[in-house]
Amino acid sequence: MESVRLGFGPRVPPEVLSHVLSWLDDTYDISDASRVCRAWYKIAFPHLHQHMTIRHIRYLHTLTVRLELETTKTELRVGPCLRALSINLDPDVLHQDLHRPLLARFERVLTHLTYLELLELRYSSSPNLMSIFRSFRDQCSQLRWVIIRRLGGGSEDDQNEDVFVFKNMKRLEISWKHLDLQTPSRVPSALIRMVEDSPELYELRLDLTAIEMDDEYIEIPWWPSEFFRHLQNPLVQLRSLEIGGTYAINWEALLQGSSQCSLRRFFEQHPDLHTIRFRNDEHRMNLPFEPSLVEHLFPSVIEFTGPLAICAGVMGSRLAEQLREVSVYDELIDPILPCDNIFETLASVIRPHPKLEGLMLQLTCEDSDPAVDRLGDVLLKTSTLDTILAATPNVWSILIGVPINWTELIMPLRRVPRITEFHFKDSKRTSIEDTLLFKRKVIEIFDLCPMLLKIIGLRDGEDGSTLNVYREMDRFGVTTDTWGECHR
Repeated sequence: MESVRLGFGPRVPPEVLSHVLSWLDDTYDISDASRVCRAWYKIAFPHLHQHMTIRHIRYLHTLTVRLELETTKTELRVGPCLRALSINLDPDVLHQDLHRPLLARFERVLTHLTYLELLELRYSSSPNLMSIFRSFRDQCSQLRWVIIRRLGGGSEDDQNEDVFVFKNMKRLEISWKHLDLQTPSRVPSALIRMVEDSPELYELRLDLTAIEMDDEYIEIPWWPSEFFRHLQNPLVQLRSLEIGGTYAINWEALLQGSSQCSLRRFFEQHPDLHTIRFRNDEHRMNLPFEPSLVEHLFPSVIEFTGPLAICAGVMGSRLAEQLREVSVYDELIDPILPCDNIFETLASVIRPHPKLEGLMLQLTCEDSDPAVDRLGDVLLKTSTLDTILAATPNVWSILIGVPINWTELIMPLRRVPRITEFHFKDSKRTSIEDTLLFKRKVIEIFDLCPMLLKIIGLRDGEDGSTLNVYREMDRFGVTTDTWGECHR
């Protein structure tokens, strides 16, 4: 886009100007400050309103009113500028009947979102929202990327599949819990149809969990093999696939080349997949995955996420030369048994990864009881980490979600001089001496890695809670604590 003159000095690209203005708490203030400021705001307006996130009901009301007042004569219109809309409201808010009129008004103004391309909607069991999905489909003809994340479950609309109404999508990200269905794959039939009605689908991410209603919810797996077996869409344009949630894969059939394994046939028919993710394998894939099989099934992969056994095959194959991002996870089935070096298998087979930019090593524990939780022990030896990082010299982002000896991090981090951010499994310090030692080590790490911008320590919450405390430290000594969801 052509640069513009701001009334003085050289020309500045509108993207740069909008980035600067985006740091203001309220850009509307600058629009009335002066003639020059109004000119700046007018130039940056389309860029400032390309993406909008709605986190409070009052923001949804403000957007609705703004769109209701906009006409073709309005000089600065949000509707034609908006390309991506994320709605992440408190699920309890959407349950309230007093907000039904607002939701109805919002549906009526969706005709203004002429160029909307991405919709992200996080919701819970809210019947009030069901019609809004069809409204987006009917009113936003440019919509090609849909992200639906359902928070929790409820009996009111567990079987309501009105959310899966979109067609001709290029990217689909679905996180959904539903009652156990009679389909062979335990995937909602409407979701299957939505995928089938998207012949140019480029990215598919499914985080699904089937629920069996009894005295309590019982999570049961969905079957990716059956899903692809019955899918009436060859997905010839697919390049990114993520399988997650609670799922079951017959790994033995896939490894043995069984003609009955439709998932293996799917990968053989899609050699151009460059991103493959197996999230949260509940059934613990621990069979050896030969590098030759990896090269056969995933010849074009550059980003891979999966259990340790598969990642060992991926990182020990010739694909190592092309990989850009790898996320490895493993699970302690029995935390009582001795296990002091989980990732030694990976270190023993890893090849040089000259293009790798991101690396994540994650470990979870099946039994979350703090009394038997082994995640406080050192489960990744420094020598093993050193071997792994020696094979990834150009990596710039590292996350170590495995307990390590943080006092010995200097040696392995010498291997990655280009690192810009480092996340690691931190431990609580119980003495002043321990805290001072940690701060000295942090300073040493920053001195060692000139491009490092921040270090983030991942800590478990109090009393075995499901939260992590993220302690971020930069090279200027500024420390920030935040809280977020734990991956355990």
